[in-house]
Amino acid sequence: MLASDLRSDLEAHAFAVETQLARVVETVAGTAALIEAAPGLGDGDFATYTARMLARLPVLEALEWSPRGSAGEPAREEALQRAVETGEVTISDPIHAARAEPGGWSFLLVAPVRAPPPAETERRPPVRGFAIGVVRFADLIAAAFSERATTGGGRLAWQLAGEDAGGRGVVLWSSVTSGAVEEPRAGASLQRTIVAGGQRWTLVARPTDSALRAGRSSSPALLGAASFSGWQLLVALSAVLTWRGRERQERRRIERERAEQLTQRLASAVEQTADGVLITDRSGVIEYVNPAFEQTTGYSRAEAVGATPRLLRSEQQGPDFYRELWATILSGKPYKGMLFNRRKSGDVFAAEQTITPMRDAQTGEVSHFVSVLRDLTERTRLNEQETELRLAAAVQQRLYPDPLPRIAGFDIAGGMVPALTTCGDYFDFIALPDGRLAVVVADACGHGVGPALIMAVTRAYLRSLTALRGDIEGVVRELNRLLLADLEAHLYVTMVLGVLDPGSGVLTWANMGHPAGYVLDAHGAEKSRLSSTCLPLGMFAQLGAQPGRTTQLAPGDLVVLLTDGVIETSSPEDREFGPAAMLDVVRGCRHETAERIVAAVLGAARVHAAGQARRDDVTVVAIKRDG
Repeated sequence: MLASDLRSDLEAHAFAVETQLARVVETVAGTAALIEAAPGLGDGDFATYTARMLARLPVLEALEWSPRGSAGEPAREEALQRAVETGEVTISDPIHAARAEPGGWSFLLVAPVRAPPPAETERRPPVRGFAIGVVRFADLIAAAFSERATTGGGRLAWQLAGEDAGGRGVVLWSSVTSGAVEEPRAGASLQRTIVAGGQRWTLVARPTDSALRAGRSSSPALLGAASFSGWQLLVALSAVLTWRGRERQERRRIERERAEQLTQRLASAVEQTADGVLITDRSGVIEYVNPAFEQTTGYSRAEAVGATPRLLRSEQQGPDFYRELWATILSGKPYKGMLFNRRKSGDVFAAEQTITPMRDAQTGEVSHFVSVLRDLTERTRLNEQETELRLAAAVQQRLYPDPLPRIAGFDIAGGMVPALTTCGDYFDFIALPDGRLAVVVADACGHGVGPALIMAVTRAYLRSLTALRGDIEGVVRELNRLLLADLEAHLYVTMVLGVLDPGSGVLTWANMGHPAGYVLDAHGAEKSRLSSTCLPLGMFAQLGAQPGRTTQLAPGDLVVLLTDGVIETSSPEDREFGPAAMLDVVRGCRHETAERIVAAVLGAARVHAAGQARRDDVTVVAIKRDG
């Protein structure tokens, strides 16, 4: 085999490796461009894109989007830093993932992903993450050599050499190690340097004994110090020139394909992004709108193209505003701000809008404008709703008793925790004209704003009725009549209403479909249970408001009232807290103040939930007669 043939083989195989490298570099660069163009790209969409890219280019072992990029591996961190500094795709030092396996060396391709450029500066925008590809050297060489359909036909042994992160020379891949060819002849070799992404590798070809024997007659000093014959030099020169011509053609083809693929990806990203996009020429005539623009504004592409952005003008921002906007973008600076636009339907909507000038590549003059608008209607509505909820919660907090009643011989406390901002639970202490104290714990079905309004109405009715009437039965019947007229058919209120006579310690009560209350003696034993005596309020005209049996509170006795949110608090295993566990908590701290007993029950329910979101409001009231 002639020296020129060996050289030609080496150059052809090196070019095949460079071609494969160019493909993976282009893929990683295109991925970064896709992420920059579509910042709202979801995890599912990116996973689908990644699967397609890996199937299209098997040499890529993995392709990922890393918002932070830090991993602690020196080779990776050094590549990330170079990518930030250069703004280009960089290749890491070799990473030996599995030293015990042949071909275990891999490398990373890192492309920076930048944030959208800030409107107030022309500085390069900061890097917000990286597109990262992973390639094994063995896979890269296998893909490159498969395109040549040969590894030298047994005539050549191949190695790819480089340096690791510590600057030590290493063999990144070897055909001999893989058992592909016979052992090479020592002392004779050809080398070719491959440069890409800030790395330099050396592809080494060594002839085998069979290749040397085959070429000994025509070139006895093959690859040694002896000179070649004239016709061998011509053949070698012809091969090199032919290869260089093919190289230039192949590079131009790759560049065209890269540009076409990047254009297709960018067009696809713009078409699929959730933000509205329109492109105008320098005079403001619309040349393109994406589907999100059509959905947001109501104008179809056919209606928008050829018109100007004036079709969106709501007249809520005057001529001076638009003159300043145009002066900004015509000067080549991007504009970012809030615009009040009008949909085709006539509705005005607020939009966060960015308008970026595009310069002609040849003249450098502004030729087009790209505008990206994000409809803020839903965000504004949510902000207004949150504000209303905060105000409602603040008003509702003022409806709870503050300060708590101070009655000689009794310690009284109450507390609640809402599931949402507002609460459907209600507790109250109402001083009656005759010196007695009305105690109420109630719950409207559900939680949130609606039940909170119901409880506000219930509180107003109850306070008015107890001021006029002293008997529980009469108060309950009249309250039921009022709520029945106000509530829709599927709504109701459960309640425990008690009246405490501080002088005698007698507690009269009624329970309207509410969870039972408990009376414990000084030793923690259950003395009485305040179970339901009639149906919930607001359901039926004929309530039959039966009071429960009167309870005499002795010194040391403790009354505990609560809503179902306490006993129905669920654990991550969907196990309810339950009344037994609640009573165990109360018994364990029965010698504490009423306020601490309430806090202990609320805290135990929170611990039982183990961080899960509350499903219902939670309320506890404790009344303790001094011992």
